[in-house]
Amino acid sequence: MSNSPVTDYDVVIVGGGIAGLFSAWRLRDRKILILEADERVGGRIKSVRRGDYWVNVGAHVFPHTDTHMGQLAIELGLDVRQVKGSVTGMGLGARIVDPARVEMLPFVLPLTLRERASMIKAGLKLALGVRQVNRIEDHQPQTPADEVKQRHRLVEFRNDQTFEEYLGPLRGRVESIFDCIARRAAADSYEVSSGTALLCCAHVMGPKDAPGATARVVIGGTEEVVHALHARLGDHIRVGAPVERVTDQGDHVEVRFLDETVTAQSVIVATPAHIARDIIDDVPPPLDEALRHVTHGAFLSMAIFTSESGPLPIDDVYAVTTPGHEIDFLFNHAQVTREGERKSGGSLMCYRGGPRAAELMAESDEVIERTFLRSVLELVPQLRGKITETVVQRWPLGTIYAAPGRAAFQPALERGFDHGRIALAGDYFDPLSGMEQAARSSLRAVLRVSENLRSAEVASGRGGQ
Repeated sequence: MSNSPVTDYDVVIVGGGIAGLFSAWRLRDRKILILEADERVGGRIKSVRRGDYWVNVGAHVFPHTDTHMGQLAIELGLDVRQVKGSVTGMGLGARIVDPARVEMLPFVLPLTLRERASMIKAGLKLALGVRQVNRIEDHQPQTPADEVKQRHRLVEFRNDQTFEEYLGPLRGRVESIFDCIARRAAADSYEVSSGTALLCCAHVMGPKDAPGATARVVIGGTEEVVHALHARLGDHIRVGAPVERVTDQGDHVEVRFLDETVTAQSVIVATPAHIARDIIDDVPPPLDEALRHVTHGAFLSMAIFTSESGPLPIDDVYAVTTPGHEIDFLFNHAQVTREGERKSGGSLMCYRGGPRAAELMAESDEVIERTFLRSVLELVPQLRGKITETVVQRWPLGTIYAAPGRAAFQPALERGFDHGRIALAGDYFDPLSGMEQAARSSLRAVLRVSENLRSAEVASGRGGQ
């Protein structure tokens, strides 16, 4: 006799960002339904393509092969390549400097002697912190339990102070340099924990062979991952379907959206943390408090397509940090295509993060375009009259970063619910958000609901002996 009710689905996945899509991919042999509130899936992964060129206006760098996302790209048959151009260029004033080694920046930037000494001192602290991060990440987790332990260590790493406090007083333009670096995590240096800022530096400015390095790109744009998953999972996806309520009924879960209610043996809620709090009934108080302390930083990006017919000074540079400018970073997305004979045209992405991004995104696209292009044309004046199109993208809830004190809430986040009927997935489990972070939490959620499904099958007599 069955002790388990017949449900509409094995698993309902709430949220069609990369966490939800990755969960669905791992559960594709089950009876699943993915519900996405927006009219598109992919979340903060978004690309704009024009002919041979593309710009990632959301997530853009990609994890290495020996990761969950790296393996997914192989399974989907995507073309992912190492970034060959420099990622340590710096544009101070109207000059772009690109030394062979990042340690040379204090000696080649136009700084005063006092600024130079200040940058060397701060740079030594930064190098020490990055080495410490790399040691934590150097161990390759073999099991989900290993990944949880490693994540705990990363969250706890230097979580007792801000990046500003870690660096100490900085002189003159050096302060703007390190503020700019911090805003890669979509937060100012007085907001983000020092450990999170150092983790960000290790991933995007450190050696390309570092354990957490993300110096790879998907040819055609990162959204190719989303397109490939959508093509294979499309029959299970409903867009424009915001979920209003997820209710645990003890032996199954009810999901209410639009004018419908469906039932499932388990539900994976792969939404931002604040939405999970709003839609799940009876969230345990410690978990509710932990979700409430997840912090988002805004970022604003703009795609630029160009029509130059000859080479540019930045053809060999992928990323330029731009302190003192209206943008924080300039990314040369066309750089990965610069092999053999140079084609005409190109594609760039401007990035601005943190509170000043939130402030500017309230303006019109035209104001943002003018503001960003002032910096671009100062840095690369050869592009004057060669810009053919711009596309502005606002991310008010952009990068997730850990503020000081965030580590205290990690145990409650990891514990989640005491049963496998509801599991959480998202990149907010880590101190710094990213595709691989989303995939890791998704895999853990899949394991939890899969165990619940097996138990239900045994209870109903469908699970064998």
